[in-house]
Parts: sequence; C-alpha cells; structure tokens
Amino acid sequence: MLSIRFSRTGKKHQPYFRILVQEKLRDPQGKFIEIIGNYNPRTKELSIKEDRAKYWLEVGAKPSDTVHRLLAKKNLVEPLAPKKFSIKKKGKEEKKPASLPDETLSGAKAGLPDETLSGAKAGAKASASAEATVDKPAGKELTSAKATAGKGEKPGAKTTEPKKPPKSEKPKKEEKKE
Repeated sequence: MLSIRFSRTGKKHQPYFRILVQEKLRDPQGKFIEIIGNYNPRTKELSIKEDRAKYWLEVGAKPSDTVHRLLAKKNLVEPLAPKKFSIKKKGKEEKKPASLPDETLSGAKAGLPDETLSGAKAGAKASASAEATVDKPAGKELTSAKATAGKGEKPGAKTTEPKKPPKSEKPKKEEKKE
C-alpha cells in the first residue's frame, strides 16, 4: 500500500520535510518512489507538485494525517472531519475503608481462587491462613504452607530440604599462644 508522508531532513532544531510517496511499511528515510513536495514548518512554506499529488491520490496512495491537512489547504483533498473524543471526568468514587476483609481483593471479586491473586497480597493471605504441619512418613520430608507460600509454589507442596537456621556470626578462630 502506498502512502504520502513526511521524511524529515534539515539540521538539529531546524526541521525541514520532504513529502514522499513510498510503501507504507518502509522507513521514511529509506527508499521512496517520488518526491512530490517540501514543507518548512518554521516559515509555513509549502511547495507541492499538485498534478503529481493528484495522480498518486487517484492511484490509491493514502496521505498521513498531517499531509492530508496540508493537501486540504491546497484544495487537493477534502478536509478530514474533526476527531471526536470526550474527556472522562473523574466521578466521586466511594472511598473504601482501610480495614476491608481479604475477600474484597481483586481475585476474590472475580470469583477466582486464591492462587490467582497477585503480588504480596496473595503471599500474605496464603501465609496468614495456612498452618505449618510436619509429616514424617518418608524420612525428612516437610509439608509446610508457610515455607512455600511466598515462593510461587502451591501451599502443601512437599520439599525435600529441611529448613536451615539463619546464619549468625562466624566462629572465631582460636589463636595459638606460644
């Protein structure tokens, strides 16, 4: 599909645009089919080959919004209808009390199970509601919901490693007395 659009030239802080006809998916600074005009936004000077612009529009080239606006000033195309948009005003939202029960979290509102809750809220809820249980049917296996709640695993998953105590101070080496 062909498009009629700008390709920026000019120095830094001194923009100057070529009006090109090229494939829509190409880079604006890449290969082009034809240069049909120039535009200087600082002086608002527009020079365009009107006969070539009409030809490419008849062939099916689509101008960009800005080029379309400039072509409309030269009466080559009909002006675009103004875009309709509305600004959404923030209504008065009900303030939620700070001490809501955990059932009002986003996953519970949608009727989703607790595993779908995101972030620290899910980990906090899972660790608060789960109780640590220790089963020793097959050696040193632990079943602890608290140990696995914050790691992204399901509560009640079996782990083969027992909990290690936190590292405290390193033992000091005894100095030999001579």
